[in-house]
Amino acid sequence: MNNIQTEILNDIRSAKQSIKVAVSWLTDTQIIDELFLQATQGKKVQVIVSGDEWNIIEFERFDKLQNKGAIVNKKGAKEFNQIGFMHTKFMVVDDQIAREGSYNFTKNAQYQDNHFNRTTNAEILLKQFEEILSKSVNFFDDIENPEEIRDNLSMLENEGAIPEEKLHRLAELKLQKSEEKVVLQQKQIQEAEEAKRKAEEQSKKDKEAKEKIEAEQKMKEQEATYKPKETKTPVSQVPPTSYGK
Repeated sequence: MNNIQTEILNDIRSAKQSIKVAVSWLTDTQIIDELFLQATQGKKVQVIVSGDEWNIIEFERFDKLQNKGAIVNKKGAKEFNQIGFMHTKFMVVDDQIAREGSYNFTKNAQYQDNHFNRTTNAEILLKQFEEILSKSVNFFDDIENPEEIRDNLSMLENEGAIPEEKLHRLAELKLQKSEEKVVLQQKQIQEAEEAKRKAEEQSKKDKEAKEKIEAEQKMKEQEATYKPKETKTPVSQVPPTSYGK
């Protein structure tokens, strides 16, 4: 684990007037939150990231940062292997303190072998920043369904993935979801078939019970119809049981 994040945070906290950040990816919540704090204190915060959807992971924090008056823009292609992708990684504080290198401002960058060192090229980086800024657009332009994108990519980042692995890991995730969908559909089919079987069994039992009741009722009716009637001898024909003496 490197200590680059700590160095970046210390430089940001030392700002008296302005902070300019141009990085391919920015999902490190501690860095974004510190930029937000500096913006609330009146510092001029300007951030430019690449067009990669990986940056959408923290779009809600970017929105809050913009609402505090900060500039949050994006520039270039959406994939790191496309022409025009912004591979830039540097930061300038108060137009004097400058850092540049290979460090990405991401959640997992602390565990990678990168560098982000102090440099004396502040003036050159400032000109470069202004040039990038002039060609950038608002971060939220042309973003649809950010919640869905955020959920998919943050899942990968939480598993330790880095932006360069996005396409491969998304393909794996898509395949996994497809397989899970098939399993779910098969389960639903099995449950439907089982429910149908139980319903048919119950229907058969109900039919048999109904037929039994009807048969018993019919038998009773038949017995009542064909049962011999008892005949009683008329009183006048009954012989006396005794005679007087």
